[in-house]
Amino acid sequence: MDFTGLFVHAEQPAVITGAAVVLPAFGTPFILPVECLPPDLRLKWFLRRDDVPLAQRISAAVDAGQSHAAWPLVIAQPDAVLIAPAIAGPLLRWSAAELRLLDPTANPNLPVLRRQGDALVAGREEDLLALKDVQGVLGSLPWPRWLGPLLCVPRDDRLLAVLPTSHTALVRPALPVLAVNVAAPRELRRSVIAAGLAHLALDLTAPPPAGWPAWIHVGTAGVCAAVARGEGPSPRLMWQRRHAAGGAGIARLFASAEPDRELATAVCAYLLHSSRRGRFAAFLDPLRHGASSETALLIAYGVSVDDIISQR
Repeated sequence: MDFTGLFVHAEQPAVITGAAVVLPAFGTPFILPVECLPPDLRLKWFLRRDDVPLAQRISAAVDAGQSHAAWPLVIAQPDAVLIAPAIAGPLLRWSAAELRLLDPTANPNLPVLRRQGDALVAGREEDLLALKDVQGVLGSLPWPRWLGPLLCVPRDDRLLAVLPTSHTALVRPALPVLAVNVAAPRELRRSVIAAGLAHLALDLTAPPPAGWPAWIHVGTAGVCAAVARGEGPSPRLMWQRRHAAGGAGIARLFASAEPDRELATAVCAYLLHSSRRGRFAAFLDPLRHGASSETALLIAYGVSVDDIISQR
């Protein structure tokens, strides 16, 4: 006999373990196995309970058909939690079901990047190279930043209907979507993809409530695009830009909602130089907790604005 219907309007369980929930019932605790709960009830009871294991909360959202409720739970984790099998399981099941609905193999303009064992396989060679470029630059962030395939869709494709009008990516830790200009020349596609992947990786790295400072997004994408174009970027050119801007210019950059792209790239080129990029994750951490850009620089890199102006 199914008794779960009796508990749809019940109060929150007093205790939730990995296998059961404990409910107050007429003064006597009532123990109900988790597998007996319908998906909607599990979602209602589990989602906002911090004492419930993360994997169970994610599974509850996915099983109830509310996958969008699972994304903030995973994105809020700065570490590579997607590697944990308990978390990966429900997300991979959702991703596989969604892919069957999208059927990207039927559309040649929907290349798919996917992980196959330890190898990376891409629909187009330049997409794979762009992914490797970004992984190299942002190597201090735990990877993978997302689980399973990444869809690269044309900007005018029907799938863009699911994207917010002000964004070019569907940011989620499983089956993210990146909108790209497929009409761009092949030699530019790699850098375009790299810039988009840089934005996506940052958005999936536990950003603060207001998001990362705009200059970090713009500058990180600029560095990744330059690497993808084979331009370095040039330490000498980047230093010249920082030196020309001076302390006042960099202070304005840090505060701007629409930062200068070239200067942002020059500052991030210092942070993401091959000799320093290992500190980038440590730089994001104080920003995540409300520190200013200047303070985060001092904590993670041991430098001031004057230092990044004078040093290459």
